[in-house]
Amino acid sequence: MVVRRLKGMVVLVAGFISQLCAAQEITVAAAADLQSAMQDVAARFQKETGKTVKLIYGSSGNFFQQIQNGAPFDMFFSANLEYPTVRLQWQQ
Repeated sequence: MVVRRLKGMVVLVAGFISQLCAAQEITVAAAADLQSAMQDVAARFQKETGKTVKLIYGSSGNFFQQIQNGAPFDMFFSANLEYPTVRLQWQQ
């Protein structure tokens, strides 16, 4: 049930972003826990938009740190939705 909801949400968000994104490839940083869901979502996104999705899997904490230092990810999917929010609030 959660995976189905996640897939629907990701496709919806990706659809909105695809309208704004002129690039032919988007780079997505995703937590390793989301690998099976993200593969399905990326395939559907590619089929519907014709844009290539480059998926990079790893630790949410590492990705968050990389993004703060300018990593060129177009989208970020964290395994812990609260982690980036809490980290940003703590740093302010």
